Amino acid sequence: MTHEPGKTFLDRWSTLYSVPRSELIAARIVLGVMLVAGIVLSFTDLGVRVGVSIWLALATYVVVLVVLLRRLVHVHNRATPWPFWPYFTAAAVAGLVATLVTQGALLRPLFAVAISSGLVYGGSHWLLVRLLQRADRS
Repeated sequence: MTHEPGKTFLDRWSTLYSVPRSELIAARIVLGVMLVAGIVLSFTDLGVRVGVSIWLALATYVVVLVVLLRRLVHVHNRATPWPFWPYFTAAAVAGLVATLVTQGALLRPLFAVAISSGLVYGGSHWLLVRLLQRADRS
């Protein structure tokens, strides 16, 4: 497989899967309905406290990761692969938030969940990004 200059993985993906505007609007509506249904199901099935902790942790992870990666992009020109620490930090903060909601402010579970969620969730997300970057280069 030859590499065409200027054709990244995302460029090839977007040209292969370009969709009309009406389908994008329909996809956003379906995504919104699925999100609301997921929130309702998590609250009814898991309870309010666990549902709030899951969705709050997810929102925290996304916000912290976006803030850290935007700051990183402004500091460096990203020719090198993404570092591990923004993913670890975002997942650790999300784990802290989820544990604070469900367990309270006990220090031992907070520390354990922060480290484990940073390694597991942040590490798996970082690994997926690295694998996609590697596939993009080939």
